[in-house]
Amino acid sequence: MDQYPDSGIIWKALGTSLQLQGKDGLSAIEKAAKLLPDDAETHYNLGIALKTLGRFDEAVTSFRRALMIKPDYFKAHCNLGESLRRLGRFDAAIASHCRALEIKPDYAEAHNNLGIVLKDLRRLNEAVASYCRALEINPDVAEVWFNLGNALKELGKFDDAIASYYRALAIKPEYEEAHCNLGDLLRELGKTDEAIKCFNNALLLAPESVNAHAGMARIDINLGQFEEAQVKISRGLEIQPDSPALLSTIPLLRKMTLADTEWLNKVLDLSAPDNSVLSEQEAISVQFGICKYYDDTKQYDLAFAAARQGNMLKRKRTGAFDRAGFSQLVDTVIATYTADVTNQRRDGASLSQRPVLVVGMPRSGTSLIEQIIASHPEATGAGELYFWNEHANANLAVIKSAKYEPALLAKIATAYEQLLQHYSAESIRVVDKMPQNFIWLGLITAVFPQARIIHSMRNPVDTCLSIHLHNFNLSHTYATDLDDLAFYYREYLRLMQHWRTVLPADRFLEVPYEALIDDQSAWSQRMIEFVGLAWDERCLDFHKTERSVGTSSNWQVRQKIYTTSKARWRNYEKHLGPLLADDLVAGF
Repeated sequence: MDQYPDSGIIWKALGTSLQLQGKDGLSAIEKAAKLLPDDAETHYNLGIALKTLGRFDEAVTSFRRALMIKPDYFKAHCNLGESLRRLGRFDAAIASHCRALEIKPDYAEAHNNLGIVLKDLRRLNEAVASYCRALEINPDVAEVWFNLGNALKELGKFDDAIASYYRALAIKPEYEEAHCNLGDLLRELGKTDEAIKCFNNALLLAPESVNAHAGMARIDINLGQFEEAQVKISRGLEIQPDSPALLSTIPLLRKMTLADTEWLNKVLDLSAPDNSVLSEQEAISVQFGICKYYDDTKQYDLAFAAARQGNMLKRKRTGAFDRAGFSQLVDTVIATYTADVTNQRRDGASLSQRPVLVVGMPRSGTSLIEQIIASHPEATGAGELYFWNEHANANLAVIKSAKYEPALLAKIATAYEQLLQHYSAESIRVVDKMPQNFIWLGLITAVFPQARIIHSMRNPVDTCLSIHLHNFNLSHTYATDLDDLAFYYREYLRLMQHWRTVLPADRFLEVPYEALIDDQSAWSQRMIEFVGLAWDERCLDFHKTERSVGTSSNWQVRQKIYTTSKARWRNYEKHLGPLLADDLVAGF
């Protein structure tokens, strides 16, 4: 270089060589760009170097300079789009990727990057289409299969998401992040043993993976092994003391106290407005962790403020709840499933009495009911199964008409029976406590007319408050806004009133949460009798039952019955305007 200090070609070659070796070639490329102001490739290479360093504003300038010189430079359009996405300029990012694809329609990387932007905007079906197009062009890119799995998971297409993660890992077995995301999904679906394998694989590849440590800790929490979970979290925090994944898990282990100020200070620093290190999902988890700390320590105004912030961040990702769409669905179900239709004998239906469905609103006591029944030696709790939601969405037109072909009923019945068999081959009853199954009781009773259905009811304001203070997954779009919550609850009441009038009394039992905790013995016996089992005293010691509980109630169901959750809403009364309407609180 001393011999040719002003040779732009040589500086360009040096910078490119350093980049290919994974070394810092920025200064060489900057020198080349000054010496070769009209060379598009040099400005493109400078943009790549700046993007790699996270200097996205400067990268945008370099890519645009390259495009001024060479407007059809499709790689520059694509990388400009990725830099704009990192800056939160999503519309401009989409335009850049689309321009790249106009120039080169079979550019797989642009299809993948467009999918990433669309997923950020929660345009999930469009994102899936972009990923699939990328995979049609080149099916051997693990990262695209991984991205597809993430989008499918958010769409609730869990089997497809699992298959996508496995495809990513078949191509790239050392893909630690894919092992962790697959493990998290399997954990959420109650497939504990498979999830543990995934996290162990991640830890073999990357012993310092905090996501794997956090995933293993959450499995321990689901199993009620809170001390073991604390050990794993502590290990992870030795590796990364400010890990938001680990820090936000700590409040799930126990009641927080004023002695947890060190933890509080850490997460408050992480969540400070001028701290940009958190991803959007991490910021949400941290806010709900802060909310639980303040709720546990009876600082209710601060707790509600943290929940509001967490819900605002979630709403930014999910968009507003579709009130009109949900109300229309409820209208259709009520109009379609008359008593005659609901109780019609159908060819292809299963007469199995194994299924017990516990339905209602989230946070209404469904986990407690499941735990009591699952404490019976002839019953098993399967947790919240996504089965009916997946099959309902796949057959929505049929459900709305109630015109079921025998082959479809038999197919769904066989699939559900196989799923229950996975949870227990011996139990006479298996409990599926997915609360939102209240929407699909027409489908469920068409497939399993002998299934027992238990409706868990709780004070509406306590229920809605608890939903608003918890970090539910993104499918609960109604949970982020109190007005939407009130609207959703009214529609739920309307639909449950309908089911109350059309379902057979011997297949439908309503359990008031407050009555259950006031008279545990009587209501427990009534539930066990209802599901067709002989009474067993072990159901009164439900908190001793060892099983995985994959919901936010996994700590509560390990405790004896307590009454502190009754009328909890009064601590937050001044914040709850839309939830205090007369029609919601009538009867409570």
